[in-house]
Amino acid sequence: MDDGGMALSLGKCRSAVNHAALILLAHGVRVALACAPVNEGPEAILEFGVIDESDDFIVIAKPAPLIVHPSNGRDEPTLLCGLEELLAFEVANGKKPAIITRLDRETSGLVLVAKHTDAARHLAMSLQFRDAEKEYIALVHGRPEWMEVTVDQPIIRQGLIQPSAIWLKRTVHESGRESLTHFRLVRSWENQLGVFSEIACLPVTGRTHQIRVHLSHLGLPIVGDKIYGSDETTFLDFIDHGWSDALRTRMILPRQALHAARLKIPWGGAMREWHCPLPADLSHWMNDPDAVSFPSQESVGSPSISANLAILSAHIPIALSKAGTHLSINSL
Repeated sequence: MDDGGMALSLGKCRSAVNHAALILLAHGVRVALACAPVNEGPEAILEFGVIDESDDFIVIAKPAPLIVHPSNGRDEPTLLCGLEELLAFEVANGKKPAIITRLDRETSGLVLVAKHTDAARHLAMSLQFRDAEKEYIALVHGRPEWMEVTVDQPIIRQGLIQPSAIWLKRTVHESGRESLTHFRLVRSWENQLGVFSEIACLPVTGRTHQIRVHLSHLGLPIVGDKIYGSDETTFLDFIDHGWSDALRTRMILPRQALHAARLKIPWGGAMREWHCPLPADLSHWMNDPDAVSFPSQESVGSPSISANLAILSAHIPIALSKAGTHLSINSL
């Protein structure tokens, strides 16, 4: 821990004993540990980093594949639940955390969270009026012929214009909504798996899957992208059967190589800016593609919470262990 005013979340802990929230304040350090009976949900401790915190907002470094909000009625750890426990004091005093910059489950990086309604309104308006600047890093298949390019192509849900096996899949189409993204080539490299590039992505608009769709449109799909990669049946196979040796070969990485690396937004009369370096799973793969860890064969099946936690073990420093029927994740 740090004495310099940095907030640290120990995330979410499930226990069969009781339900409690513990907040410790010492030397400017905040530690949140929340416990709940196992029968209320999966037993897990999920850690997420805290980049910055004020009375009005908190900036999180989200790992993949931690989901931001509860989804499809599934009982699994979420960033929002962890934040509500971390900010238990504020919540108890009537404040309600609101996530301002959302990320897909398999996207890592910066997430901005307002602590109260006024802050949420102000920050959301900054995004709406495009006063904020977001930068992502994407690792893609292929090498572009350009150093910089802007994609100004509307995006629509694919199922609205043609049959689509994946309901949420988007595509470029003239009847879609305005979508604008700036791209800059950072570097390219080649290894035994193929040719790859690191691309800086600056979305001006904020459409669902915008960066992934525009990169696919350019012929540069993101490594590990199950929906917008070379073959969308990857996603369908994952949903139907879970992990397999065939998926390992086709995907290269167990999650999409997209990371929210920088955020700049006006606040209090000045511009605030935060940075989040590439996580270990992506940086290690760039330097040693043979070192990628995939979920074990035991996780084959539908992508349940166990499968998601197995994926998570490849991305953040945690260890999985089983004791009886209780699954626990302990920080190393």
